[in-house]
Amino acid sequence: MPFSIEGSTIRWVSHGIERINAAIGSPIRSVMLGQGEMSIGGREVEIWTRLLIQLDNGWLEIFNALDENGYDFHIEKPPGNLIPCF
Repeated sequence: MPFSIEGSTIRWVSHGIERINAAIGSPIRSVMLGQGEMSIGGREVEIWTRLLIQLDNGWLEIFNALDENGYDFHIEKPPGNLIPCF
């Protein structure tokens, strides 16, 4: 990065994205990468575009929504091909 991130902190914003408000303030328990869905020329392509963050009260999912990130909150672990990161 062109600047130092030393001393940076995470800032939770209330009511920023309504469907993920349940994640606010919950400790992170694990992080996983997940395989997304993409096809090019009618062929399925292997692409890892999902980030799943396990919290005390559910799962925060950040995924590729084309020109931006998509967000969702799940009570149960979402299905799919997942790789644990920590």
